[in-house]
Amino acid sequence: MSNTAISEATMRGVLEQLPHMSGQIVDGTRHEKVLSYMRLFLASDAAVEQLMSWNALRTLAECLQPQSDMRVTATAVRFLGDAFRARNGKVLWTAVHATQIVEWVVDNAD
Repeated sequence: MSNTAISEATMRGVLEQLPHMSGQIVDGTRHEKVLSYMRLFLASDAAVEQLMSWNALRTLAECLQPQSDMRVTATAVRFLGDAFRARNGKVLWTAVHATQIVEWVVDNAD
């Protein structure tokens, strides 16, 4: 494992906690740091397969709720876009239609 590799256990924990990040966080760079950290995981050849096995689309959809902090929503949407472009990202793209994510995109496309 290289210096920039992210362990699967750590990444899963970060992903699962993303919908629960406090809206009271004052550090304006915290969400950018989390996103950068999550992006490192996408460099792994098996990243998309892991995300699918963790049901990451469900977790990311939790970040798109009306009560979610907009910074959390933005982090989730940007990470999802990066994941679509990752190796085997088409697997996520084909699975996204069965989630609340499509409904959120349609409702917020203005």
